[in-house]
Amino acid sequence: MIQSDKLQQTQYKLQEAINSQNAVFSAIPDLMFELDINGRYINIWASNPQELAASKKELLGYTVSEKLPDDAGKEVMNAITEARDTGNSFGRQIYIDTLSGKLWFELSVSKKDNIGLSNTFIIISRNITDRKLNEEKLEQLSERLTLALLGNKEGVWDWSLLDNSVYFSPRCKEIIGYQDNEISNDFFQWKRRIHPEDLPKVLKDIQENIDGKSEYVNNVHRLKHKDGHWVWIHVKAKAIFDINGKAIRIIGTHTDITQEKKQQYEIYKQAQIIEQIHDSIISTDLHGYILTWNQGSQEMLGYTDKEVIGQHMSILHRPQDIEKNKEYATELMTRESFSVESYLVSKSKKHIPVMVSLSLLKDESGNPVGLIGISQDITHRKEIEKELALQRDILSHQAHHDVLTGLKNRLTLERDIENLIAQYKENSAPYAVLMLDIDYNSYNAYQKDPNPEHRLFFVGITRTVENLYLVNPMGEYGYQI
Repeated sequence: MIQSDKLQQTQYKLQEAINSQNAVFSAIPDLMFELDINGRYINIWASNPQELAASKKELLGYTVSEKLPDDAGKEVMNAITEARDTGNSFGRQIYIDTLSGKLWFELSVSKKDNIGLSNTFIIISRNITDRKLNEEKLEQLSERLTLALLGNKEGVWDWSLLDNSVYFSPRCKEIIGYQDNEISNDFFQWKRRIHPEDLPKVLKDIQENIDGKSEYVNNVHRLKHKDGHWVWIHVKAKAIFDINGKAIRIIGTHTDITQEKKQQYEIYKQAQIIEQIHDSIISTDLHGYILTWNQGSQEMLGYTDKEVIGQHMSILHRPQDIEKNKEYATELMTRESFSVESYLVSKSKKHIPVMVSLSLLKDESGNPVGLIGISQDITHRKEIEKELALQRDILSHQAHHDVLTGLKNRLTLERDIENLIAQYKENSAPYAVLMLDIDYNSYNAYQKDPNPEHRLFFVGITRTVENLYLVNPMGEYGYQI
């Protein structure tokens, strides 16, 4: 009786252990199998039977080679062999048809020692389909990103803040003249190559992003090239945070913008030169609306750039010049550049004479996009030209007239005689030349001129003696010689 009670207690405890074990197996989301050395199914525990390749009844007693695809069956047998030799096998993956469709599984295999019996193997098969799909998506995104970065010639870097390790893509190193194997993936290797003037700002921008004070890093700095010159780099990066809000890594890109920097510097220099030029430089669109206005324009015309940009050029033209300027704009489309004299109207309504050099502005494709005019104030030049014209008139008068009497001199006499004779010769008419010497004493008395050296002559030219034309000495053809 006592032995019977003990047996019942033992059986009860055994059943309790089995129930506990089954409860544990049922709570495990993974599939569990017990297989022999040949891969034959001995036991199956499945919390979700739909993940099995077939029902338990259809699997038990059969081998994996009989129930699984060839590749999957071979992978399971390789795992069993590895566990037989080493005790365990981890990480092998299979892709099979299940009752709920095609699924990915990762295998963990352990050898089970059975006292007095052949060894069997416990296999835990975890459904990793979602993980595999995410990995595939990630791989696709990575490939797309890689292609995009290759197209943009950007380098990629990944800095782990947990162990301070960093990865620089080959392009990051290529930008500064190195092969991938010539420079190690080390934070210090990057830091030591940053221009000393740029380093504080670079570290500050990165630290602010790590501290969550900025959405991303957007920094431009210089890195030292292998041959010694400086390369301009545009860095875009973003910190990655864990579930506790702690930054664990920062991922970014390097873009070589050295050429753009050179172009920006050239544009800046040209802009500075334009600003320093005292001439007015104005650009407009094809419809005549002002786009740019330099300091020289402000000094000449009195308007600030804010007052005129967006206004039509006609505000600077005299009303009588507007139509002519429209013709110039049309002509520029074919000639592309030429110079004209014109007038500009200042803010104070002053009319300023200018020499304008007009040019056609084109885009990269050679299409006209606007006009540019460089206007030089020629007020001073105009004043000089006016003064020179007056001086020429004075000199011409002095060269052909007597200084004291104001009458025409011998030079003019000879010229006029030649002209008169030429006129008669042109008509093939006979002519005679008569020169009369006037008594200088009576004339000089009349002129109150005591100088006996002055003599006044009459000149006449006639076709006949009867038609002699005698010129009044005080008239057009009186001469002092």
